[in-house]
Amino acid sequence: MLKKLITLNNILSVAAFAIVMIFAKPSDKAFSDIVTFISIAAGFSITSLSIIATSTFSKNLYLKENPKNRSQTLLHVLVGNFKNSIFFFTFTVCLILIYKYIDFPNYTISIRTYSFDLIKLFSGFIWYFTILSMVRFVLLVNIFGQFVLQTAKQT
Repeated sequence: MLKKLITLNNILSVAAFAIVMIFAKPSDKAFSDIVTFISIAAGFSITSLSIIATSTFSKNLYLKENPKNRSQTLLHVLVGNFKNSIFFFTFTVCLILIYKYIDFPNYTISIRTYSFDLIKLFSGFIWYFTILSMVRFVLLVNIFGQFVLQTAKQT
């Protein structure tokens, strides 16, 4: 159980969150640009799913079991990656919309010697999920590129 908690991904994720919480600054202009980027990433993901759905190679993926989880096929894993990323992108955009359109009271949260105001804390969450969204997008582009190459090999 402890080995599952202490993985490189978890350590990097906590480190990224800590860095973001220390250095993040609320920025309406940056958040507008982030919404634009994430909207494009979500559009790419939806378009990729439609290409996958119409591909003959996806039928082959449906016939192959996932070696890590035999109750799923490789097509389930592929579609799951895209679906989870779209949910992730949507969540990030929702955080930004909440930040932009809801007035937060001026509360300050103190933890030992550090103090954060609620707006800075929420801004930190937005920046953190933005970084994770960008990482997920790069992974999706890589996965889709591999899918296209495998489809081309088959034809």
